[in-house]
Amino acid sequence: MPKKLNENTKSLKSYGLLTQLQRKLLDSAEKAIGTSYAPFSNFHVGAAVLTKSGKIMTGSNVENASYGLTVCAERSAIFRANASGHRNIVAIAIIAKGEDFDSEEPTRLAELAGR
Repeated sequence: MPKKLNENTKSLKSYGLLTQLQRKLLDSAEKAIGTSYAPFSNFHVGAAVLTKSGKIMTGSNVENASYGLTVCAERSAIFRANASGHRNIVAIAIIAKGEDFDSEEPTRLAELAGR
């Protein structure tokens, strides 16, 4: 079973203070940005979910000219986990990069366990 993420991770300003598992989750989200398709907004997002079984599944945002068909990175990662048979998600990490924005610091790791 993966190490449980704790409340202290919700507002960390330093990557070095994160656990190895938390860093792996953030690194996976950042790597997923490379598969983002955002030709309209140029706002690229990668997400990684940690399942109860310890599997990390990633996803990225996919834009469409019809805004309603756009899929966010979080949903993409959750859909991928679900399609692979992993339905118990315990944490998610999200990284975003755009022309005028770059989330260089880990600002939020959401803990979903027990909720």
